[in-house]
Amino acid sequence: MQKLDSKRIDSALKSLENAAKGAVRSLNEMTENSFKGSTLESDPLNHLAQIVRHLQKAADQVTLDAKYEGMDTDQIIEAQAKERADELEAIQNKFNEKLANRHKQPEPEESEEVETEQEVPQS
Repeated sequence: MQKLDSKRIDSALKSLENAAKGAVRSLNEMTENSFKGSTLESDPLNHLAQIVRHLQKAADQVTLDAKYEGMDTDQIIEAQAKERADELEAIQNKFNEKLANRHKQPEPEESEEVETEQEVPQS
């Protein structure tokens, strides 16, 4: 078994804590200090997973917002309606394909086996 090195462990934890503090600062900048005074800010190491989820959600939102950049509200509504219609059409097409495949498959024919009993001659 390897010897545990407390200095390395402490160093790794300190690095993670500093990264978490920086992430919380970024979250506060993005959200007008929504996390100021929260447990995320006071104890970032123990809330690292929650910080990561907030950052991932923000990154996803930025990606979504980027495709609507330069559009006014009406154009965004039209684009979203078209996306929903396209998604619905894709779902319907997939459903119809599966349904058609289900009908195409021939059902296995049951062969009728006639059991014949052999008579045993009696003596």
